[in-house]
Amino acid sequence: MSSVLLTSGGFNTEDIKNQFLDFIDRDISQLKVTIITTGSPMKEKNRYAQRAMQDFEDMGFQHKV
Repeated sequence: MSSVLLTSGGFNTEDIKNQFLDFIDRDISQLKVTIITTGSPMKEKNRYAQRAMQDFEDMGFQHKV
């Protein structure tokens, strides 16, 4: 069974990040992560999406969709 985490502000506190990591029971490097943004033509330059992607990379996620 898959799980989905929805946030409006990403991992803006260490507590949220740590609770998320505690929730995961598998090797992070084998999991996939997707960031869903708005339909804006400039979505790739969205600073919040970029920060979230960096947070996922810092946590060890390798597979980005």
